[in-house]
Order: sequence, then structure tokens, then C-alpha cells
Amino acid sequence: MYNKWVGIGRVGRDGEQRSTKKGTAVANFSMVTTYGYGDDEQAEWHSIITWKKLAEFVGDRIKKGMLVFVEGRKQARKWEDKDGNKRETVEIIANELKVLDWNDKEKAKKETPAAKEHDDDIPF
Repeated sequence: MYNKWVGIGRVGRDGEQRSTKKGTAVANFSMVTTYGYGDDEQAEWHSIITWKKLAEFVGDRIKKGMLVFVEGRKQARKWEDKDGNKRETVEIIANELKVLDWNDKEKAKKETPAAKEHDDDIPF
């Protein structure tokens, strides 16, 4: 069996980080992907879940509107709402995430001072 999901889309809301009872970082955000063309273009929303170091990154850096690449697996989860109705949610459990369009402010944040110091040493 093989369960792999890959998507490129825009972040719909800022990443939200929290911790499990055991202290493991978990974060989530929504992402929209589109398909089709012109008047036939369709949008599909996805709930993205991340864990551990990736969750810390999402909580600190992922902001609404960013274009991101996400790779992971699809997971269906059944639950009951507060009125006792049975519900099912499909989520993407991400194991890889790449930001495809940092704005200038975010670029400055992710670039370390050490990296800036050595830019002149690069021979090309």
C-alpha cells in the first residue's frame, strides 16, 4: 500500500502551534489548491497537520497568503461533534514543507547573520 499526497497552494490562515500532553509540538494550517482553467477553475481546501520540528517552523513562519509545497500522507479521522453527530475529516499529515515565495521581511528573518558574513567568500 502507498499513501502519498503532494500539493502546491496558498496558505489560508497562519500556522497555529500547540503541544500535546507529552510536550510534542503539533501545528496546523489550511491550504487551498486549484485546478482547471479560467471560468472552470475549482478550488479545494486542505487541512495540513505537522509534527515536531516541522510544527515549530509552521508556528513561527507560515503566514496567510504564502505559496507552499507540501508532501505527506492523507488521513481520514472520524469524530463526534458537540451535538453527537458523527463527522469525518480528511487531513494531510505533512512530512515535508517548502515555502516557494518568501516576502522580503521573511527572507531577512530566515537568513542568519553568519550566512551574511560569508557571502563575500563565495568564488562565483
